[in-house]
Amino acid sequence: MDYEKRRTQYKVDDIIKLCLYYGVSANYILGLPQDLDYPKR
Repeated sequence: MDYEKRRTQYKVDDIIKLCLYYGVSANYILGLPQDLDYPKR
């Protein structure tokens, strides 16, 4: 599949579906650290 070979990227809708299916956050799916500091607006 092209996703595994990094020939194509996931669409936002696909990431949302994965999050809902597995019951996890987008940060988890994307492999972001749990202690990530977000910029203030």
